[in-house]
Amino acid sequence: YQFVHVLYQNMLYASLQPTRRASLSGRVARALVAHNRDEAAAIAARLAVLFDTAREFATSAQYYFVAAQHSVTLFAFREALSLAERGLRVLRALPEGPQRTQQELGLQMIRGLALRSMKGWAAPEIEPVFARARQLCQELNDPPELFPVQWALTLFHAIRGDLRVYRERADELMAQAETSGNAAF
Repeated sequence: YQFVHVLYQNMLYASLQPTRRASLSGRVARALVAHNRDEAAAIAARLAVLFDTAREFATSAQYYFVAAQHSVTLFAFREALSLAERGLRVLRALPEGPQRTQQELGLQMIRGLALRSMKGWAAPEIEPVFARARQLCQELNDPPELFPVQWALTLFHAIRGDLRVYRERADELMAQAETSGNAAF
């Protein structure tokens, strides 16, 4: 892989058998992780693609999440949305379970944040994202992300002007805040 020109690199890569490509991608990804331990967030997108090619879907989804989070910190919401959606596609290859549900919840939260920042707080695409996140929270028996998810749904309905639904959501939110004992809520 020491060819200088990218066309030679692409030709070599395309000529590899899928199993060989997966094996090499996994080895390259693990070497990059070992070499860049402190800077993994900066190269997380590359690592996610390499682990995806290596068919290590759980690790790939984890790095898609890290890459999407990193993109959000840089206000690169379009890229964060793309990375979160790729992470969600990778998760489909994993078996059902609490770990997959937790990873999907994180990716849905980033997806909702990116959509909200790109299209506005009342965009119709936002409600299904946070509704799915709420469903995932219920599957996980009310994790700490439940309050921010319900907050996002409440604000969505308030800004859209769905006052009846907003009132119901606000009451649920207030009840949850009171039972949590968290003064910030």
